[in-house]
Amino acid sequence: MIGLNRRRVMGNKKGLLPSGYTQLDYIENRYRAYIDTGVRPTATTDIDFTFSCLWKPTSDSFICGCQQYGYKPYNAYIFVNCNAAMQTFRYNVHSKSILNTNIPVDTNVHTVKVRTATGIYIFDDNQFVLYDSFVYNDAIGNIVLFGLNENPKVQPVKANYPAYIKVYGCSIMNNDGMLYRHFIPCISPNNVVGMYDTVEGVFYSSPNGAAFIAGPKI
Repeated sequence: MIGLNRRRVMGNKKGLLPSGYTQLDYIENRYRAYIDTGVRPTATTDIDFTFSCLWKPTSDSFICGCQQYGYKPYNAYIFVNCNAAMQTFRYNVHSKSILNTNIPVDTNVHTVKVRTATGIYIFDDNQFVLYDSFVYNDAIGNIVLFGLNENPKVQPVKANYPAYIKVYGCSIMNNDGMLYRHFIPCISPNNVVGMYDTVEGVFYSSPNGAAFIAGPKI
């Protein structure tokens, strides 16, 4: 669940990590690693997310999100995924509301900003309207990074449709700018690669034991 400790949005400045942690430019997923953020999104949950794909996907891959599929109403919060058939980035609000950006999948660095309450989706310098009229139902599962937390009602948190990407940073916040999570790629004092949340003061590694690959040290 969302923690009570919330702070205003901040950047990935050096010096935000505790002693013993080594800040990285990014962490990379090649082995189905993922991050369970512990945040269940609502109609006012926003996200900023910077990533790059390692290669063009041969199957659908979800960069981050959660979905209660097969239940009504369809409660979901899927930020962006790579559609293998069309080779484009797209955004899902739920299974019946899909925004195809028509932006080709590539290996460049991209920044996604989702503003759920106002229905705005920003992909780099491109702005899209997510939906004209949609009654958002609070999702029942946690947001997962590097994959999709699918069917959280009937199974523990896991990452389906893994995305093989580099993640440079991620902030999850309320639409008033108060932070729930601010993730910085890093290496822990125990030499584990993952992300440190500066809001709650917690280090996150992959729950399934899969290893992230460290990017360059900052």
